[in-house]
Amino acid sequence: MVVIVFLNPYTHINPIQALQKRGSKGIIYSLLANYPSFDRCLQLIDELVKVGMTALELSVPSTKPFLDSREIQKAHHHVIREGYQSTDLIVILHHIKKKHPHLPVFLKGYEESFNNRMFHLN
Repeated sequence: MVVIVFLNPYTHINPIQALQKRGSKGIIYSLLANYPSFDRCLQLIDELVKVGMTALELSVPSTKPFLDSREIQKAHHHVIREGYQSTDLIVILHHIKKKHPHLPVFLKGYEESFNNRMFHLN
């Protein structure tokens, strides 16, 4: 399992650390990119921010989600069958950066999820 953390580089405020300093709690939601569809995924992100989401754990779809439960595996397979492309993830991250720049995003996935040219920095 691989986790990548994206925080807003334009501020020095980490919302999770700010909550900890105040002794407050936050809510981290977990979504699978493009589930149940690309458009609905974007809508869900917007709706969850409105109700107070502190951070988002965004799972990158995988063809072999062997560590997930059977139901989550079905969701991964559904997204792949519906034509998920790694560029969809870039569009989702751009949407979040534009509409919700304060929202930390944790990308979660399997090695094959990140074994793509878009993740190679060299």
